[in-house]
Amino acid sequence: MIGARLLQLSRDSLVYGFGSVLSSFVGIALVPILTRLFTPSEYGVIDLLVTVSSLAIAFLSFGFDSAAAILFFEVEREEEKVRVLSTAIWFIFVASSIVVLVLLPLSGLWSKLLFQKESYIGPVQLALAIIPFNLLLGFALNGLRFRFARTRYLLSVLIQVILTIALTVILLIPVQAGILGYFIAWFVSVAVTGAITLALAQRNLSTRFSGVVLRKLLVVGLPLIPAAIAGWSLSLIDRFFISRYSLHELGLYSLGVKLSSVLGLGIAALQLAWGPFALSLAKEPEAKQTYAKVLSLYTFVAGFLALLLTAYAPEIIKITSSGEFFGSARVVGWICLGLLAYGSYYIVSIGVAISKKTSHLAWTTAAAAILNIVLNFILIPPYGMVGAAIATLLSYVASAWLLYKVSQKYYPIPFESKKVALTWILLATFTLVFFLLPQEVQPKTFLLKTATVALFPLMLFSLRIVETGELTAVRNLFRSVLQRLKRQ
Repeated sequence: MIGARLLQLSRDSLVYGFGSVLSSFVGIALVPILTRLFTPSEYGVIDLLVTVSSLAIAFLSFGFDSAAAILFFEVEREEEKVRVLSTAIWFIFVASSIVVLVLLPLSGLWSKLLFQKESYIGPVQLALAIIPFNLLLGFALNGLRFRFARTRYLLSVLIQVILTIALTVILLIPVQAGILGYFIAWFVSVAVTGAITLALAQRNLSTRFSGVVLRKLLVVGLPLIPAAIAGWSLSLIDRFFISRYSLHELGLYSLGVKLSSVLGLGIAALQLAWGPFALSLAKEPEAKQTYAKVLSLYTFVAGFLALLLTAYAPEIIKITSSGEFFGSARVVGWICLGLLAYGSYYIVSIGVAISKKTSHLAWTTAAAAILNIVLNFILIPPYGMVGAAIATLLSYVASAWLLYKVSQKYYPIPFESKKVALTWILLATFTLVFFLLPQEVQPKTFLLKTATVALFPLMLFSLRIVETGELTAVRNLFRSVLQRLKRQ
């Protein structure tokens, strides 16, 4: 029975993961172009503006992404479902547009505050203008997800990917529009894809706006904003600290984050699938055992993938980027471990979800965000981007640990704590070894790293952290998933 449940989670993760891969593919696919056309400092400018845009989105979504989902599945009649989505989409688009119109005349001030000069007014204006359309696209895509319209959802994502890559290549290479060209491509692709997605999601929309529904959305959504801001701070606020220290370092750090996002794709897919899967299983007798096994398997598999990225980061960066970005490899290992802890946070959170103690999600995230800010103050001045990566790692670990302790109080789960802890000790040790090894790309270093990576699974078996039967179960699980996907 547990195997069947794990099969369901794996299948859902693959479906959601494919859409996530498509969305994130843009940033990864453009790395060889951006890192050859821009200096690390210019790459840092782009990353900082994207970070500012994401902060505004966290505020201006008003928590409606979660609130709309709750209300959509709560109401029964089709007309009510349409009214929920329509009210959420049109309110968010109009409200965010008004805010952006107020901020646009101050673009020179924002440029000076962010970069100590006004020469980036154009990119700042476009980064602001993108916000309402980004929100519109996001909510339209959510409407398709709520309807389980997977084909149309993936079609919209694919259109955005193709448009973004094509426009970016055209504007940066033949036109040579520089940083401004990057943001023009982003704006046009988001706006066009948003219009197309609205057409594909027309079943979810009407011109009717409900004040009653809006009040319900605000009641549910507004309390979620602090948690969203805390989550943003936990993962992105270090960009501001590094930019004060050095835009060059920010560019290197941004590339390290981009490379680590390959691991983040799988974690994001699990995150999307985990909630519905885990909650649907809650009343089953083997639920707690399944939750425990998921955390263990996740730590083993995702941890090994993190080590692979860490070990071969210098080779990957040398192939995909210019020599100016080679230093980015130094932060990849710590960022990957942070992502691993981030994924664990979502798995251990199931206890507070089932016991309806979700208020603890806010304060645990906020506490970790405050810790992250403090650690950034302490670690970035002496250690630069490496200090930022370690600060993020420690903050994510603290966040997961706090939520684990709270969750166990209300809904005890027999997690294999000893196995998970030993795996983390091994991962931290191996990451430190790769950090201390010479970063140059040479055959001897490559062979040494390969031998070191191979030691990790051997130690998992020798310490009996992983049993042979578990490996067989995982292999059979993935075979079953692939077979079912082929039939579908």
